[in-house]
Amino acid sequence: MPHSKTSLKHLIDVGLLRAGKGLISLSYRNNHVVADLLEDGSISWNRRVFQTVSSFSKCVKRSTNQSLKTDNGWDCVRFRGVPLSKIRDDYTIGHVDDEDPPTSSTDWPKVKSDLRQIQDLLVNKLIDNEEAKILRVKINSKIK
Repeated sequence: MPHSKTSLKHLIDVGLLRAGKGLISLSYRNNHVVADLLEDGSISWNRRVFQTVSSFSKCVKRSTNQSLKTDNGWDCVRFRGVPLSKIRDDYTIGHVDDEDPPTSSTDWPKVKSDLRQIQDLLVNKLIDNEEAKILRVKINSKIK
């Protein structure tokens, strides 16, 4: 899947991200902010809701740098300490590194394997979408 088609919502749906309070962070010019990831893939921060990673990032950065015109939030916004670009890129190229992200104790190869098994079950019509969602939630709950 091309980068431009990968959204936070999609990464939530496949189980690589999960919605929750304080899971999103961004540091810029000695300013560190923490935000919430919502079920629909939007980001909530400072009583505002952002539909894209870059709109969130740009807003935070403009609070200290008014001249900022554009921003690729995927490179600087993090989910539980891991850059969103790494999570997206790993998904896009179809693998998760054998090493854990530096701030995580999650067994990423197992997560990848479990998600592939769910996808195989769906493709073979051994489970339906609701059952797949429940299984993904179970996998997601184990991500540390």
